[in-house]
Amino acid sequence: MEEKNKVLLFLHIAKTAGTSFRKYVDTHFNKNEFKELYDSDVILKFMLSKKKEKINALFGHFSFKHRIDTYILPRKSKYITFLRNPVERVVSQFFHFKRSKMPGHIKMMRQHPNIKKFLQSQRGQNWQVQCVAGVNHLQLKAHPKLCLDLAIYNINHFFDFVGITEEYELSLNKLSKKYNWKPPVIEKRNVGNRPKTADLSKALIDNIKKENALDIQLYNYARNLLKDK
Repeated sequence: MEEKNKVLLFLHIAKTAGTSFRKYVDTHFNKNEFKELYDSDVILKFMLSKKKEKINALFGHFSFKHRIDTYILPRKSKYITFLRNPVERVVSQFFHFKRSKMPGHIKMMRQHPNIKKFLQSQRGQNWQVQCVAGVNHLQLKAHPKLCLDLAIYNINHFFDFVGITEEYELSLNKLSKKYNWKPPVIEKRNVGNRPKTADLSKALIDNIKKENALDIQLYNYARNLLKDK
């Protein structure tokens, strides 16, 4: 099957500029070709839908473990995603939850009311590796190197493109050339107010790096890959 006929699967890792990117990609598909899967109920309904054959692009906070390409779609597909500097992503995720009025986020903040405690949560530790490798928090704890190796393997074998948030313009320019899309207009969406990372204590930043050491390795790998290409 030709690349252009494959379904685009955007694995949207939270707080990696995915909202901005989604708006850009959305302009290249008709409304009935495009589907967002941002909660488990929607994913379940989509699995049972007869409209899957018309879909050419899927976006969502799903993980590789959902294997949308294998179990849900009846056609060949290609994954893309964005990775972000893990320190920036964790800080952004924490303050996003803190501002949010969603019940799940409120519950998260009750359990992890400050960023130090948030670092002990599933979302605060190597979340990008978990999503790309398709593993859960317990598997990551038990087999950290194996999970990192699996994430890198998936990037090399299943992902058609991995962008970098800190190299957003470069990423979009490379992607637009790869898929022969119109040149991007760079704009920021879903940008929240939060303390700058530079204003955080060195001890806290070091702690974030320690708890996200695997994410840092994956991020550096993908960033070098982007620049090499």
